[in-house]
Amino acid sequence: MRREKIKVEEKTTKEVVKKGKLKKKTVEKIPEEKMNKIKKEIKDSKKSKGGKKLKDRNTNIFKNIILAILFISYFFIIMIIGKNIPVISLVQGLKSVIIIGAIASIALFEIAFKKDSSEYMFYGIEVAFVDAITVWMLDLYSKMSDILTYLFYAVIVLICVYYLGKSLYFVVKARKQS
Repeated sequence: MRREKIKVEEKTTKEVVKKGKLKKKTVEKIPEEKMNKIKKEIKDSKKSKGGKKLKDRNTNIFKNIILAILFISYFFIIMIIGKNIPVISLVQGLKSVIIIGAIASIALFEIAFKKDSSEYMFYGIEVAFVDAITVWMLDLYSKMSDILTYLFYAVIVLICVYYLGKSLYFVVKARKQS
């Protein structure tokens, strides 16, 4: 008798009723209205999860596009200004920009630490990387200013490739999760 109870508890209600081990009176019937409501809630929850993932993916891709545009514009502006102003003014301006970039990077790291967010941490790393490239460009400007334009173009291409790869990573990651 005890073994039979254990087996009955493990099986679904339909299986138990089919085998005749449990009377049909003990099986609870759910009204059709309630069943339809439950089915609708399940469908809505599936739709909202998929929609939320799609929205998150699109938001991440949009943020990457905006960051790529900002960083590319930053280097284009430095390149254009570098050709039109005296060297001393350019060096002073780049030093100021480097300090502002370092402060922004530190602020992003602090925000990432407080919010425990890896997203802000990566933004801080990206800003620090762009700041390091700016320092490197400043150093190269004093040594070999003739090839500096080509280096700016190379950096812009690398930034484009990086953000394109990052966006593709988000797309592939979202597809694997779906």
